[in-house]
Amino acid sequence: MSVLANLSVGGLAVTLRRSERRSIGLKVTPAGLSVYAPRRVDEARLRQFIEERRNWAERHLAAMQRPAPPMLQDGFHLPYLGQTLTLRSVSGIRRAVRVADELHAPEGRLAAPTEAWYKSEALRVFPAIAEHYAAALGRGHPLAAVRLSNAASRWGSCTAAGVVRLHWRLSLAPLSVLHYVAAHEVAHLAELNHSPRYWAEVEKLMPEYRVPQRWLKVNGQALMDMWGAEGF
Repeated sequence: MSVLANLSVGGLAVTLRRSERRSIGLKVTPAGLSVYAPRRVDEARLRQFIEERRNWAERHLAAMQRPAPPMLQDGFHLPYLGQTLTLRSVSGIRRAVRVADELHAPEGRLAAPTEAWYKSEALRVFPAIAEHYAAALGRGHPLAAVRLSNAASRWGSCTAAGVVRLHWRLSLAPLSVLHYVAAHEVAHLAELNHSPRYWAEVEKLMPEYRVPQRWLKVNGQALMDMWGAEGF
């Protein structure tokens, strides 16, 4: 085993392992990147191979090094559309319920009822916002339905049939961010692409969209990682 001199991925050195294998392989671990290569491949080719895959490797490395999200517990502060709710573990109840600035959840495992509450709130709040922007759009396909999403890496989507999906975790973001994603997806009813004409529709719907767009780019992963899943 050796280290490729002056080459790093994610700030970590790249280790090289040569053998009688026939092809070059990569392995990403929390410790860094390992390259498995045939003995005959020269170092210049290995460096080119790594550079071609650098973005992929650094994304995977960052995901591995990200700290585990905290588990929900009594007193946890929960964001909700720009407000802050304090989670309380309460005995004798079967589902989460908001009481003033607190969210009361059944004593014990808190994540499932908390998530269920957020989803029920999203179903109550999201459709009206999407419908507002669909009415303001004034052209394109009609809005057929608004549904919740639990996608791993997308905040929303819009189909050619007019179905808009919004991620339930947008309930954890400021209200303006929810409005931005709703406007973003509804604009696809007129332009099912990301052309300049599409972005012109988004700007007409929400002239200040770049501010919440930037907030989501900076803070989006934190919303996905807000709390652990308590083993289910």
